[in-house]
Amino acid sequence: MEDRNEGKRLFQSDNPFNSFMTLVFDMMELSILWIIFCLPIITIGASTTALYYEAMKLVRDEGSSVSKGFLKSFKENFKESVPFTLIELLIAAVLVFDFHYLRAKETAGASISYGILLFAAILAVAVFSYAYPLLAHFVNTVKGTFNNAWRVAATNLPVTLLITAINAAPFLWFLLAPSSFARVFWIWIFVGEGASAYVCSIFLVKIFDRIAEPENEENP
Repeated sequence: MEDRNEGKRLFQSDNPFNSFMTLVFDMMELSILWIIFCLPIITIGASTTALYYEAMKLVRDEGSSVSKGFLKSFKENFKESVPFTLIELLIAAVLVFDFHYLRAKETAGASISYGILLFAAILAVAVFSYAYPLLAHFVNTVKGTFNNAWRVAATNLPVTLLITAINAAPFLWFLLAPSSFARVFWIWIFVGEGASAYVCSIFLVKIFDRIAEPENEENP
């Protein structure tokens, strides 16, 4: 016989399907907000910080308006994030220039130089994968945040490799296979970055909670 309660559960706000779809829409909203607020370029840091601020709240299931939380973090961290944006843009410009220079020269030692540049690029992605979430979660100086970023990256290597791969994947895909990336471009635009930040935040929340524990013990 049919369970009369099945239909009722389907429309309850806390049933698994509704919870999942709510999360999907929240990730979509985050992705769109992130892209819009990255457009002025100088706001990339503030937008990424706000992205992780709200993504970590979603992981913790701290229910609130995604857009309000995003805008709140964006405004609060805009000034502090500008140096991070400038450093990130400078590193990206140097790496792109060096890659193009090596491709044009085609010297005998180009493969070694390519390897060094690739390692530097991966290292930069790894550090920034922690720097912006740290900026969203803790109050610190630029130097202090970068110091903490590489230390956390080095002491949590498996997680670092995972989140670095997640953050680098769409850009590598675009560079290596632009035609196939074009087929999923709009999917990435509408949900990709929000989903990536959410998955990364699942691991980041656990790491940051461990970091915060000694501080809480010192200040009961």
